[in-house]
Amino acid sequence: MVRNITRTAITIGALLSVGCREQPTEPASRRGVAELNGLRLELSVDRTLISLGDSGNVTIRLRSETAQAVRLDFGSTCQIVPYIETAAGAIVYPPGGEWLCGMAFTSLTVPAHGIVTRSLVVRGGARADGLAELSLPPGGYRAYARLDAKASELRSPTIGFEVR
Repeated sequence: MVRNITRTAITIGALLSVGCREQPTEPASRRGVAELNGLRLELSVDRTLISLGDSGNVTIRLRSETAQAVRLDFGSTCQIVPYIETAAGAIVYPPGGEWLCGMAFTSLTVPAHGIVTRSLVVRGGARADGLAELSLPPGGYRAYARLDAKASELRSPTIGFEVR
């Protein structure tokens, strides 16, 4: 009898483990992180599906995990910049595919254990209002961010979303 119970338990356990392999245990990630020298470049998309006329947010966070403030020097006015591309890889934001950055030396200080945040509003098919907003027609898209400091170059992982 004990042998039958053990056999039954093993069989049930095997069937459950096979079933678990078929099902994802977590929802798809909507957040990506890249790290370098105590800095973390994080990108998150608050909605993976944006309806026409609705909006979602792409948020970029540059986080310091160091006990001292980190000063980053840049060779242009671009510091932390978002990119949006189609599923085929064509960049749709910024317009023209590349940021037009002024030739100037700039700096950005990230406080000790602090965060610098940038955000972009993505509107589904609606009219956008300036560089802090983007209007997209229906389709699949991917977002990522870049930090191009003189001593540190980071690119966040890419996160997909859809407009319909």
